[in-house]
Amino acid sequence: MAKLIEGILGGFSGRVGTVVGYCRGGRWYVRAYQPVIKDKRSQAQLAQRGLFKAMIGLASRLTPAIRLGMRAMSDREVLTGGNCFLRLNSGCFGYDAEGGIAVDYRRLQLSEGTAPTVACLGASVEGGVARVRFAKNTRLRGAQVQLVAFDEVSQRCCMAEAVDVASGAPAPPRTPRQPSASRRPDE
Repeated sequence: MAKLIEGILGGFSGRVGTVVGYCRGGRWYVRAYQPVIKDKRSQAQLAQRGLFKAMIGLASRLTPAIRLGMRAMSDREVLTGGNCFLRLNSGCFGYDAEGGIAVDYRRLQLSEGTAPTVACLGASVEGGVARVRFAKNTRLRGAQVQLVAFDEVSQRCCMAEAVDVASGAPAPPRTPRQPSASRRPDE
């Protein structure tokens, strides 16, 4: 059943016979009703759905890192941090020779911004403590780097305290993010 919004000459939402009315971005549209569901479940579609499920699963486990790292891109593109992650990293997911899903963790991108990527010089784990050496860059005064560790076995993510890229010293705490004017507060 359709619902008339602004009288008989205004927009309507819902279905009337073979016509569907809807509103997007404050404008009213009418389109033909599509009764046939185009879910063919072909091998290619099922494979793509498997990759998408893996991307969504990893993104949900990395949510704290993604929210922090994709802040600039999500504000600029008016996307969620998770959608920014999917857009940047879809090429990191594929299938291995046995048909299982493979993730190229070396190319995985958890942040996006104007600063160049910080070069990692090496990493080690001793007694449950991870140590990472990175190239200090004095041109990036005020830029911060934050280590995100992901354990493939337990599927858990943890984040270290932020470090100043120029000095290697602990970075001052960030100010809380203010809601963007282009977003609704409930998002």
